[in-house]
Amino acid sequence: MKKTLVWLFAMIVSGASLMAQEQLDFNLSSIPEVKTMQKREGVVANHSLSATIVGLEYTYEARLGKAWSLASRFGVSTCLSWIDGYIDENTMHVESHFYPHLALTLEPRYYFTLEKRVLAGKKTVNNSASFFSLQTKVYDNHWDTPLNIHLSVIPTFGIRRGGEHWFREYTFGLAFHSMLYGLVPLPVLPHLNFRLGYAF
Repeated sequence: MKKTLVWLFAMIVSGASLMAQEQLDFNLSSIPEVKTMQKREGVVANHSLSATIVGLEYTYEARLGKAWSLASRFGVSTCLSWIDGYIDENTMHVESHFYPHLALTLEPRYYFTLEKRVLAGKKTVNNSASFFSLQTKVYDNHWDTPLNIHLSVIPTFGIRRGGEHWFREYTFGLAFHSMLYGLVPLPVLPHLNFRLGYAF
């Protein structure tokens, strides 16, 4: 519980500093030549390492178009929508808690404010924009339990801001879970995550 409160506090402070930076910082994207170049370039591909609420992941984000990308992610992950489900004597048990797990994620993204930010003279470096995405995650619920593989499909709204290397992401959505072994459906829960990363 204490870790959760610390991370939520960090998210609030980070969000406040992000808004202050948006209002006070002068950036090169207001220069017409740079603005034209950014508009032509759109989404850029990148590799990154990032820390989430409880986890560490490697991501490769591939460019699919001016506003589209595909993020492929692998690592140890969890988020506020994490749930644990199991069957005992034909009874379904579901618990909500934080538990780290190995996860493989594919996430197509649409950065719908990218061009608008360029025209407004705001930074779009390192894909700094708001986006919609669909996360499809396969993960191991408990490392010491065989055949306990889960699938999550999470439609999300996200906000990404950053500089040349460092970036922050906030994602919100709904998480649809299922156990792959037997395709047992689990409850739909809210999804909330914060990511601090370094792109290279």
